[in-house]
Amino acid sequence: MKPANLVVIIAMVLCMTLGVTAQLPQQGQPAISLDFAQYCVGDTWKLKLSNGVPNTSMHLLGTSNGQSWEITNWHKTDGDGSYREEGTFASGAVGSHTLKLNIGGIVSNTLSFVVSECPVKGSRIAFVSTRDGGGPFPYIYVANADGSGVTRLTQGANPTWSPDGQRIAFHAAGSGLTEIRVMNADGSNERALRPGGYPSWSSDGTKIAFSSGVGGPEGGIFMMSADGSAVTRLVSHNFANPGWGDYGVQWPSWSPDGRSISFVRANYADVWTLHILDLATSEISFLRVGFSENDSRSVSDSRSAWSPDGTRLLLHIGGIASINRNGSSLQPHVEGRTYSGNPDWSPDGRSIVFHKFTVPADQSSYVGSRMRIFVKSLEDGSERQLIPEAVAPALPDYWDSQPAWSRVRQ
Repeated sequence: MKPANLVVIIAMVLCMTLGVTAQLPQQGQPAISLDFAQYCVGDTWKLKLSNGVPNTSMHLLGTSNGQSWEITNWHKTDGDGSYREEGTFASGAVGSHTLKLNIGGIVSNTLSFVVSECPVKGSRIAFVSTRDGGGPFPYIYVANADGSGVTRLTQGANPTWSPDGQRIAFHAAGSGLTEIRVMNADGSNERALRPGGYPSWSSDGTKIAFSSGVGGPEGGIFMMSADGSAVTRLVSHNFANPGWGDYGVQWPSWSPDGRSISFVRANYADVWTLHILDLATSEISFLRVGFSENDSRSVSDSRSAWSPDGTRLLLHIGGIASINRNGSSLQPHVEGRTYSGNPDWSPDGRSIVFHKFTVPADQSSYVGSRMRIFVKSLEDGSERQLIPEAVAPALPDYWDSQPAWSRVRQ
């Protein structure tokens, strides 16, 4: 079945590359990938079979807003005989989609993506601040990408943007437990989902990964639908159990292609380590973080952040560094002499945002005071304070921290 609005969509996305060869059905499973997982009406999409034309039938299968469809015997060739399609997303394409190929009975991996109206233009920063107090939790604020337009929303911590930039998930105090909450980007329609912390959206906006506050084997990292239903445990705290002491798995971070979740294995008797969960196979890989074969760094207490293209992760290791998703090529970005952390990428991957202390340690704090949010260019190395100083009556020595950059594409 092929819904009418998919005639103009073809359920394909910008710069999609399909690794398909003429003999692929005899060689293995076809693999497809895409550059982004969130698109706007009017965006251009292109589809090309990059390594030749299959010598067998090819079907394009998918779902759109839960409705299944199929294009049988799909093909369109250009002058050089390659399979190629292109077009733009029309208004009828708004919603969540999946896509896969069936080539001669061999089915590819499944891609998930979302198309939105994208009324919000330009990226924004969400962050947490104690400038106005807050009690058990500080307040969440938003600002424009240049640091202007600072606006207070609600009490909470660890904000994370939905892929379309329209909602923010965070955790806050609930009835006796920390709970995951979601609100619109302007602070409206705030609602509690379920107990937990450190939320991270899936690339298509339909799911949220989070950590459980429950200790022991019953807790861990979970996944739920964006409305709080259909909860599934992905990794138990026992994965981090050294046999003694405190332990847990924390700070999940969903990859841009939707296939993986990075997380930290934390215990107080060992080095804290970075891992990646493959959602298709449930396999967990270990990323050794170091500048040489004999070097092994402990990752710190904030989530890793995937680059927009999904090839690298930003890490807090005292300072801030990034590493390839296969664990190679650790590259420092911010030195660790002044405590810094909670890094995130700009939407174009050319800059990073992070918090750090601007006043050294004293008797009141052994790590420092007056935490502020900075942005650094990865191209020329320039660094500046992004969120400006709060004006009176802000509290003295307040902290601005936990910056998160929305991924709305320009």
